[in-house]
Amino acid sequence: MIKKNKNVNTIFNLGTGEGISVKEAISVFEEVTNKKLNYEVGPRREGDVEAIYSDTTKSKNELGWEAKRGIEEMISSAWNWQLKLKEEA
Repeated sequence: MIKKNKNVNTIFNLGTGEGISVKEAISVFEEVTNKKLNYEVGPRREGDVEAIYSDTTKSKNELGWEAKRGIEEMISSAWNWQLKLKEEA
């Protein structure tokens, strides 16, 4: 999210502040959508980070904003949006 202030863009890191692994995201997606994903687990690639997550302090302090939904609700919302777009096409 970008907040404009006197011709200066401020960047905010939005998220829950808690990390989730790719395996966890796949598992939640499959559970929420009732769809099996086709994927392979391979070796870690050079340069891959071990963990990454957002520090939400700045967005809380400057915007008064924090995530209220968990990964299940986020994936469900995104999936339903995608299905709606497909129906409209």
